[in-house]
Amino acid sequence: AANREITSLLKFAKMEMTEQRAAEKEKKAREKKTNIVGGDFQSIIEAFTATLFAAPRQPGNLVGTIRELQTGKFKDAAAGVRAHLKVPEMWNEKTECSAQGFLNEVSCLCDCPDCAKIHASVLEELQPTVEATSTRALAAALAHLLQAKTEGRDLAPYQEKIAAIRQEMTDSDAWFYGCKHTASVAWPADAIKHQWGVYGQPMCDRCKKYCLDHTTISADLNYVLHEESSEKACFNGVRDKDRKRPGGQGEGMRLDDFMKLRQATETNLT
Repeated sequence: AANREITSLLKFAKMEMTEQRAAEKEKKAREKKTNIVGGDFQSIIEAFTATLFAAPRQPGNLVGTIRELQTGKFKDAAAGVRAHLKVPEMWNEKTECSAQGFLNEVSCLCDCPDCAKIHASVLEELQPTVEATSTRALAAALAHLLQAKTEGRDLAPYQEKIAAIRQEMTDSDAWFYGCKHTASVAWPADAIKHQWGVYGQPMCDRCKKYCLDHTTISADLNYVLHEESSEKACFNGVRDKDRKRPGGQGEGMRLDDFMKLRQATETNLT
C-alpha cells in the first residue's frame, strides 16, 4: 500500500512539473509574439514615463497603457514622447511620411560616422589610397554633424562640408557609402557576411543590430515605389509570389495597384 501511494505521488508530481513547463513555454511564446519592440522596450518605457512626469495628463486624457507600448496596439499612448525619443522639433509628419521623405530618411543611413570609420579602416587594409584618406576625413565630418544634431546647432555648415568631401570623391571616381557613380569595393567576405547573406558594405555594430544597410534598404524602397512586383527568393520566403495586376496581362502589380486594394482603402492609407 505504501509503495502504491508513493508511486501515485510521484506520478502526480511528474504531471504537475509537466504542466508547469508547458505553462512556462506558452508564456514565453506569447511574450515573443506580442513584443514588437524587442530589446529597446525598457528604454521606450523610460522615455514614456519621463514624458508623463514632464507633462501630467488629466484622468481620462491618456488613451492606451504601458503594456500597449510593447504589443504595438496603442494609438495615443505615445503622445508627447517624441522629444524623449530624439525626434527633432522640425519634424513634419506630412513632409516626412511621403515618398521623398522616405528617400531622404534612407539616405541618412549613409551619415553614420562609425560606419565611415570602419570603411576607412578596411580600405586602408586593402590598399592605402586617396580613397581611404578621403573616407577618414568624411568620417570625422560625419561625427561633427552628429554632434551638432545632438546639441541642436545649425546643421548647414556641417552638411556643406560633407557634400564637398563627397563631391571631391565623386570627381576622383572614389567610392563612398551611398554613391551611385562607381561600383562598390570588393570588400573582404568576412567584413560583409551575416547570417542571411551579405551586406552591401561593412557596417558598425549598431547598424548591424538594426539591419540599417543603406544598399539593401534603398534598393527595397526603389522596388516598392517604382518597380512592378516580381518574385524573388529571399531568406524568409519568396517575395510577391503570384502577385499579378488584377485584370492585367500577367504583369506585376505596382504601388498604385496596391493602393486600390480593399486593405488600403478601408484603412485610409495614403
